[in-house]
Amino acid sequence: MGPGPELPTRRRLIEGEFPSYERLIPSEVLSTMTVDGEVFIDAIQRVRVMVLDQRAMSLTATSKKVEAKAVAPNLGESEEAVDCAYDGDELQVGFNPGFLIDGLKAFAGETALAGHVVEVE
Repeated sequence: MGPGPELPTRRRLIEGEFPSYERLIPSEVLSTMTVDGEVFIDAIQRVRVMVLDQRAMSLTATSKKVEAKAVAPNLGESEEAVDCAYDGDELQVGFNPGFLIDGLKAFAGETALAGHVVEVE
């Protein structure tokens, strides 16, 4: 089986200034966290059971652990901590567990490294 049929292509040079994408890319990393990806995914999946329909959990990172927590008003709460190396001030964020798990699974190695680049007020 040979290559497919040749398809004509068309190009056009767009005039004007290219958008300033540099503003969107952070110039510095405020903190980083290193964690065993498989252990972290397992912990998130266990805690996630409480909020399957709400899709929201919280994540708190300190120097030696990262804690995932889910609260369901009618069911209760679930939380689990995993050892990590974190080099910043305590960080607490809300997240969608499905998106976080998908991102962690995309890492090729066993260790996941995450950087915090935006100051949250």
